[in-house]
Amino acid sequence: MRLLNPETASRTLIKGFVGMISELAFSHKDSNILACVDEGGNVYIWAIHEENGKLEYPFQVWSAS
Repeated sequence: MRLLNPETASRTLIKGFVGMISELAFSHKDSNILACVDEGGNVYIWAIHEENGKLEYPFQVWSAS
């Protein structure tokens, strides 16, 4: 999954999913909390932030299968 900040053109790639991503959403309009579900039924939640012009997700907040 590629993340892009359209205001700064910063981008990053998140890998490690089982198959395709079936659901994807931020927790609300101006949130940095991103959640997704892959085809394997795994749920991932990250806190995304930008540092030194780079989008980062230093840790996965939660994952369950």
